[in-house]
Amino acid sequence: MTVDQLFQPHSQAFVQRWRDMVCCVFGWQRCGAFVEIPSIISPETTLSYVPLLNYSDLKGREASSLGEEAGEQSYLVRALTGPPPEQGFEPGDMVTMRLPLDGDVWKDRFRDVCRNQIRKAEKSPLVLKSGCSENLASSFYDLYRETMHRYGVPVFPRRLLRSMIAEADIDVRFYLAFLGDQPVAGIVRILDDRLAWVPWGASRREFLAHCPNHLVYWAAIREAREQGAAIFDFGRSPYGEATYSFKKKWGAEPVGLQYLRPKDEDIYSRYALAQKVWSLTPRPLVNWAGPKLCRYLADL
Repeated sequence: MTVDQLFQPHSQAFVQRWRDMVCCVFGWQRCGAFVEIPSIISPETTLSYVPLLNYSDLKGREASSLGEEAGEQSYLVRALTGPPPEQGFEPGDMVTMRLPLDGDVWKDRFRDVCRNQIRKAEKSPLVLKSGCSENLASSFYDLYRETMHRYGVPVFPRRLLRSMIAEADIDVRFYLAFLGDQPVAGIVRILDDRLAWVPWGASRREFLAHCPNHLVYWAAIREAREQGAAIFDFGRSPYGEATYSFKKKWGAEPVGLQYLRPKDEDIYSRYALAQKVWSLTPRPLVNWAGPKLCRYLADL
């Protein structure tokens, strides 16, 4: 595994397909290289290079140049950075966790605790189901919506997953762990050439003793290797926090994420109160309002 492969962004072809798909789903308009995200409280719009992706097909310098083209208008450009800074990442820095798939990942990458939890999951009553069907997409969406409500985050409309299934050029697959008829953990995996990326995951806390997350991730990693992927991207996490630690046990390495805006701002602090309120809002209301609200959120 070379350094260039570890820091490989999305392909231009994938970014183009993704941009076209989300514009269709959300009713967004194109503005040059950007997508216009309307505001729910003002006539102003935010220019997002590629909505709903943790990073794009750009690297640092390319992303900076694109931000300059936006001028004074509100904009958001996401990109991978290069190797970690000399002083290392700071707690809370946003990173994406990447597992190189060369060699024997079970023996050389996974920590002992990770291997033990995979074995525990395989011996449990859990049943793994994977594929690219409407039924699996629906089961995952319901589980994801429940999980995100717990964290106070609105969820995209169900039709986004349906559009991925219908889009022949987007290789999407769902992995779910069931206990009886109930889904208890699941992830979405998207394949972009030799990059296998997990944008979303969900689980029910009361079943974590069975290690369902380990069951679905291990299945996704095995299939990614079989399909010739070189990198398995677990998705973004704040450096040093719980999700980071979980992914680190798989041997994943942090790669920095760069969010370019007209001015530096901590969006997580800005939305902290809104997240708390949203998590306390009755679920039927957030299920109805969340997909509508997401059309106006450039930071998703």
